[in-house]
Amino acid sequence: YYTGYHPVHDPAGKVIGILYVGALKARIDALADKIALGVLVAAGLATLIGALIALIATRALLRPLPQIAGWTERLAQYDMDVEIGHQTRGDEIGTMARAVEQLRQTSVSAARAESGLENVSTNVMIADTSHAIIYCNKGMLATLKNAEAEIRKSLPDFQTDDLIGKPISLFPGHDGNLLAALTATHRARIEFGGRTIDLIANPAVNRRGIRVGTVNQRRELAPRK
Repeated sequence: YYTGYHPVHDPAGKVIGILYVGALKARIDALADKIALGVLVAAGLATLIGALIALIATRALLRPLPQIAGWTERLAQYDMDVEIGHQTRGDEIGTMARAVEQLRQTSVSAARAESGLENVSTNVMIADTSHAIIYCNKGMLATLKNAEAEIRKSLPDFQTDDLIGKPISLFPGHDGNLLAALTATHRARIEFGGRTIDLIANPAVNRRGIRVGTVNQRRELAPRK
């Protein structure tokens, strides 16, 4: 038994009896065990419910990710007609969708610019900030291809088809220090590959005004007399 005792006093303070309380120990222990089990079950259910809610919320949040990945892949394949959804959402998915839409618009603008460069009559070559050649339009490649034999007299290993990635300093008038310090149009007339070339170089900057490379135009490539 679990027991408790308390003396009983008369008005004068004299002990006249004792109050006794007793309970069967087995019943108290069983009740305590039942309460403890109930608490554990409740805690387990709360944890399970919380986990289920978190799982449902996570799946709802991540469900659009495969779509966004698919749209990005289509952009990588030059499919500019892809429609980007979820842009009105106010969460991270919406932020990602809006970023992909911005990427699509930038890709469309870049494709238009590249198409224009491919079809201009001027020969165009573009180098990045490390002065490596990253682009030549069709006119530039055709001109260099026609002059390849003459160019190899001074550059034996020169190959037009292997030009991308090579330093632009291969060509006269394309000194790296000069190009790095370029802030405005630079004009020069150079002799290269048995040709007289009028060279125009301009710094290439992005929309934030950050230098991203150099654009070179060759307005004239005529046989040297």
